[in-house]
Amino acid sequence: MVHPFRGRYFLSILLIQLLCLSGCNPTFADRSDNAEDQVALSVVIDTLTPDKEGFISIANESVYYLGLQTIELEITNHSTEELLFGESYRVQILKGGVWSDAPLSFSYNDVGCLITPGATRTFQCHLFAKQCDYVPGQYRILKDFRIVKDFSVDRTPYTLSLEFSLRK
Repeated sequence: MVHPFRGRYFLSILLIQLLCLSGCNPTFADRSDNAEDQVALSVVIDTLTPDKEGFISIANESVYYLGLQTIELEITNHSTEELLFGESYRVQILKGGVWSDAPLSFSYNDVGCLITPGATRTFQCHLFAKQCDYVPGQYRILKDFRIVKDFSVDRTPYTLSLEFSLRK
């Protein structure tokens, strides 16, 4: 007869080993040897004046490899206003001089995140490289937000635009 404590001990050790071994070697079918899976970008909002397209554009000349899975977007508010962001975002591609939405189909829990002046929040922007057949080119992430004044949300929408390139 096996002592009950000894059986639980054995199962605990086995479970720990399985967990450790299962996370050791992730594989990505669409990943080249040089590709980053995730990159982090820091964005500072210091003005709320939109550009000619109506966006708060952030200059970014970053180039990443195809197969990039996630952009971790760290947004710092250097304006004098409180900004209300959600988890939602859009990915667009530049084709023939015209921006169009990437064919992505996903859902998210759109919880409001308040970024007070001087504060920073981080958002995950998943590119779903297996779902969308990305090609080398110019892309941008669009993230909508609003201004909060005196505990009420301004109805005027703002959109943060962050451009980047993908290459082989």
